[in-house]
Amino acid sequence: MMVQWNVLPEYLILQPGKLSKKQGIYLDVGCNKGFMLSVAIDRGWDVYGAEIVPELTIPFGNPYKQFRDHVFAGRFCDVRPYFSDDKFDLITAIDVIEHFEDLDTDFQGISEILKPGGYPSRKLVTLEIQHITSVRNQAARRS
Repeated sequence: MMVQWNVLPEYLILQPGKLSKKQGIYLDVGCNKGFMLSVAIDRGWDVYGAEIVPELTIPFGNPYKQFRDHVFAGRFCDVRPYFSDDKFDLITAIDVIEHFEDLDTDFQGISEILKPGGYPSRKLVTLEIQHITSVRNQAARRS
C-alpha cells in the first residue's frame, strides 16, 4: 500500500471553508486540549483524538461531552488498536512525530487507519515536526 505523506500547515483545519465542503472522520494524534478537534466539530466532522498526557484533554471533554469517549490516552502505538483499519478521512500529527518511539511502526499504523480515497481524493496526513533533529536521530539509529 502506497501512502502519500503530505507535510501541510495546520491551516487545513483552521481556514474557513477548507473542511466545510466534505465532512468525514478526523483523528488528531497529540490532540492536546482539543483545539483542532473543536474546530473540526464545528465544521461537521466526527472527531477522535490521541493524547499521551490525559489531563490535557479535560478542557475539551467539558463542552464536548458526546466526544469524550473519542479521545484516547496514551502513545499512538498503544491506542492504535482502538481504531479500525480504513477509518479516518484525515489525520493530523502536529509537533508529536518527534516523540514517536518507533517511527516505522507508528507510520504503518497511521497508514492502516486511513481510508482509501480519503480527504480530498486521496489519503491525507498532515505532519508538522518541530524537533527534526530528534526524528533524524531516530532514523540514524535504524540504519
